[in-house]
Amino acid sequence: MKRLPLIFALVLFFTTSLFAANAMNVRVGFLAPSGADTGVFPGLSYGVNVDNVVEVGFGFDYFYKNFQEKRYVEFDTSSAGNNIDHARVNSDITTYYIPVMGTIRVSLPMELDVVPYIGTGLGWGLLWEDIFIAEDLTPNNEHNKIDEVNFYNGINWTLQFGVKYALSQNASIYGETFYNGGKMKKNVRRDSSGITWSELNMSGAGLRIGVELRL
Repeated sequence: MKRLPLIFALVLFFTTSLFAANAMNVRVGFLAPSGADTGVFPGLSYGVNVDNVVEVGFGFDYFYKNFQEKRYVEFDTSSAGNNIDHARVNSDITTYYIPVMGTIRVSLPMELDVVPYIGTGLGWGLLWEDIFIAEDLTPNNEHNKIDEVNFYNGINWTLQFGVKYALSQNASIYGETFYNGGKMKKNVRRDSSGITWSELNMSGAGLRIGVELRL
């Protein structure tokens, strides 16, 4: 229930931003979180230019990282003389992470071709872990097969610093460094002994480039 005010505010902010939007940002980069390996981090956002300095908006990013442990278990030759490799995947783990945030960006009022800016954002993060680990068939048999999807979520925020260069009156390119803050949680339990949960820390720094289009 404590999440409802934030979720309602995000939905309202998104709806207002989308209908009033006069700018769209498309970006791509990478994020190096504390609790997972570095992964690609593209994103999309819509904004409203309040004036030549301030832009408010709403958007999301998409983090993806896949890990596979693959072994080639057999080699043979086809009737056409081609070499055929037979592989087995012992583990396949994919992380999907989507932070959805309202943002504000302030450009420094300078008469320069390259304009520096700072930005921040606040919202909610959604994370899924798709895990497959084959059964250990060695004599020790350390674990059985694992095939599950785990869902985490939690408050998300960001800080950004970058520079923007105008290509034309309606298009700009930009590059930025940013910090993403988000500790995603699952299995939150309250009992007589206290409050417990499982946590995956997606906080970390990243770099990205993007294009801003005036609509």
